[in-house]
Amino acid sequence: MVEKDVSGYDPLTAIAAAPPFPSPLGDPHREEELVDMPETDVIERLHAVETAQAVQTAAQAGAQATQAATQAGAATTNAAALAGTWSAMIAGAAGLVAGIFIGLAISRK
Repeated sequence: MVEKDVSGYDPLTAIAAAPPFPSPLGDPHREEELVDMPETDVIERLHAVETAQAVQTAAQAGAQATQAATQAGAATTNAAALAGTWSAMIAGAAGLVAGIFIGLAISRK
């Protein structure tokens, strides 16, 4: 097995040196790009930001709706389980009482 020399590798430095995710506004460190930009490019970038915000808002609303539906489903499932448990216990108790009386009636003959 060949071992690699990782003595100079620092994962924090590697992460810090990694380029950030691309922004629809471009690189904020390059001011000349933003200052000398034609108006059509500004409008395109503004539209890209508006679209990204709309997508984020829709994703957030979808996540909240999913969470609400999940919680409602869990509550309904819990209620159904409790109802099933109680109905089974009541049916069992009724059967026990009926069995006792039938047993008493048979034993007296």
